[in-house]
Order: sequence, then structure tokens, then C-alpha cells
Amino acid sequence: MYQFLNSAFEKIILRESSLHRLTASACVGIFFACSPLLGVQIIVASTVSWAFGLNTALMLIMLCIVNNPFTMIPIIFIDYFVGYILLEKILHISLHSYEPVVFARFNKFLADCCSRYIAFSSFSIWNYFIGGVIFALICSIVSYPLLYALFKYIKERRRKTRS
Repeated sequence: MYQFLNSAFEKIILRESSLHRLTASACVGIFFACSPLLGVQIIVASTVSWAFGLNTALMLIMLCIVNNPFTMIPIIFIDYFVGYILLEKILHISLHSYEPVVFARFNKFLADCCSRYIAFSSFSIWNYFIGGVIFALICSIVSYPLLYALFKYIKERRRKTRS
């Protein structure tokens, strides 16, 4: 199974002619994997990938590698805490009064359930969305040079083995 997945992944990488387009596709996948768009990540990411002419297969692979059932909960918590720390602790901005009415019950439920574990009196959906976008941007920007070097290494290694 590992050999099959490795072979399929290499085929996707080797078929792409542009390293920048390949790396941008992977970074878009990482961005949407870390974004707060739960439930619509694949649809939005596929649309963005198609609209910009990126490698959709690689983008979906990276999205599923980064955001899977084992990493989903930590990513959600990191998204929220990045927004909480940035907005409420550093900038001293509280967006609780701008919460949509739909989320009032949900926020109360979360605050009641988690208040014994986490020292928050109430949760803000805006902290989650703003923190999620910032965290996703940081992850995709930091991963670009790393993935570029990795894809370049894979392509050069394949060239050397062919010659």
C-alpha cells in the first residue's frame, strides 16, 4: 500500500512541469486544510484550484494529509486560540457583541461544557474565523519554501535515476 501511494504521489509530482505551480497547489491545499471552512473545504479548494489552473489532485492530497480525522480537532483549537490571543489578549478587541444570533446558543453551550476545562467565560465565532484565516496563511506561507525544496529534490532525484 505504501509503495502504491508513494508511486502515485511521485507520478503527480513528475507530471507537473512548473515547480512553482506544483508548490502553489500544495500550499493552497494546506491553506484550506487549516482554514475555518469546515464542511466546505474540498468544494471551495477545488473551485479555487480549478479557477487558478493549479494541480487539483495534489491540492486535494495535501488537504487530506493535513486535515484528517486525527488532526481536525487540534486544528480547530489552534484556529480559535490564534484568534483569541490576537484579538482579545494582544489587541484587546472583543467581538462577542457582533455574534450572529444563530451562534448565541452554540456559544452558550460551548462555554457551559468547556468552562471547567478552559478558562473562557464565552466563545466567539469571530475568534475562530479570524484566527483560522491567519493560522492558515502562516502555515501556507511557511510551507512554500519547504515544499519547493522537496519537490525540486524529488524531480532531480528522478532525473538522476533516469540518466
